[in-house]
Amino acid sequence: MANEYSDAANEYSDTANEYSDTANEYSDTANEYSVAANEYSDAADEYSDAANEYSDAADEYSDMADEYSDAANEYSDAANEYSDAADEYSDTADEYSDTADEYSFSDLSRHFTAKTAHFSPQTTNNNTTPMAKSLFWSSPSFVWNKKGVVWNGMEPDQKTMKKTKAIINFTIYGDAELAPTAQTIHDKMITNVATFVVAPLTLAVLQALLAALQTLINTYAQALAKKASRASDDILAFNVARHDLEGALSDLGGTVNHVAQGDPVIVGLSGFPSYGGASALPNATRQAPDNLRLAHGDLSTTVKAHYHPDGQHTMNEVQTTTGDPNNEAGWVTAGFFGGGKALLTGLTVGTTLWVRVRTRLSNNTFSPWSDPAKITVI
Repeated sequence: MANEYSDAANEYSDTANEYSDTANEYSDTANEYSVAANEYSDAADEYSDAANEYSDAADEYSDMADEYSDAANEYSDAANEYSDAADEYSDTADEYSDTADEYSFSDLSRHFTAKTAHFSPQTTNNNTTPMAKSLFWSSPSFVWNKKGVVWNGMEPDQKTMKKTKAIINFTIYGDAELAPTAQTIHDKMITNVATFVVAPLTLAVLQALLAALQTLINTYAQALAKKASRASDDILAFNVARHDLEGALSDLGGTVNHVAQGDPVIVGLSGFPSYGGASALPNATRQAPDNLRLAHGDLSTTVKAHYHPDGQHTMNEVQTTTGDPNNEAGWVTAGFFGGGKALLTGLTVGTTLWVRVRTRLSNNTFSPWSDPAKITVI
């Protein structure tokens, strides 16, 4: 009987050894998984650090993109100003050229009488425009160096009318203004198309140009609506559509100026806004700036604001409040800033800062306010 119990004890001991070996194997496996878990944890930390670095880099590149975009807008504004100035100087040159033609005489010779010395033309001038009076001395019995004898000069030309020209630079028009302006031009040109048919431009060609203009207007209107998505493809498509429409209007405006030759009536028949005569570029309304974004500045207690004004020639008022943004009395003007960005300084650490922006127009009126944005000052 003792032997049986001894054999059973040996069997249980063997079984215990087997379970112990199995436990050791599982323990080794657990250690291996623990090592692998540590490795994956280390890898996760590395990828997390890399993600943070890429996120910081993305923010930096985004800020740089905004800065370059603002710089591009500023240079574009300057280019437009120089282009406008060039147009004005060109118009002035045309006026002086016209005046020079009027004062040009084919053959002048001097002759004197006992009472008066003057210039008179020796050829017949068929120009029906009244000429300025002749030059004469102030004394009938003059001696050229006699004291008190002076030359009276030329009577000023009585011509005061300035040429009227169609505007051909539409970059200063806001996004919302351009399509209605272009549509007015198209419709009036269709109505008065015969006025602008001058060789070598034929009626058929001009009608085809106006049909193409209508297509560009429709494309622009659709692209403007899609631009609100802020998707890069939609913004690119809008920029292309605006460029094409501005180019077509500029070309058509050149044709109008060629036909009109400064006549304000003919320019008026075209529907084009004009300058130099009774018509002038209107103070167009603008939409509120959009896509207002706030970021911490490079220094403590500073905040950078980026936004998209409606149009390129803009001066924008930026206001801030640390209270309820619905309380109008709490808003304070931080300053006026050109382009699409502003730097706010001297803020208080820990406060919640609300910011809004609007565009000032040339007649000292303003666009609506943008939607406000907020940030905690650090």
